[in-house]
Amino acid sequence: MASPKPAADAAAKAAADALTAAKAAQDAASAASYQNADLNKAAKLYPDFPYTYYNRANLMALSGKLPEAYNDYTKAIELNPAFAEAYYNRGLVQIFMKDTRKGCLDMSKAGELGIPEAYEILKQYTALDR
Repeated sequence: MASPKPAADAAAKAAADALTAAKAAQDAASAASYQNADLNKAAKLYPDFPYTYYNRANLMALSGKLPEAYNDYTKAIELNPAFAEAYYNRGLVQIFMKDTRKGCLDMSKAGELGIPEAYEILKQYTALDR
């Protein structure tokens, strides 16, 4: 007859691993919250600095807040129309939000502005249309 101890040990280890993962997720969310607060303050102090909006958009995108990320990438592009990385990332956000046509337009602009990887994404999405 098998001892219940190995099963109990495995369950205890799984519970400890779950707690560790939950704590790490909580720490990451807390850090993102502080970073976002700092970027909000920076946007108020320097409203014409496109990198503030770009960095905040990156945080939003990583947090799954795609509409907010889209808005901040758009603001960064308004402030710096040659901001290739903002076009690239906004294109990705639009593709993830299922607006592939507009996403591909931004990818094309990112490619024109010097990001060759944008053309690889365009190839993938134009191949799907065929």
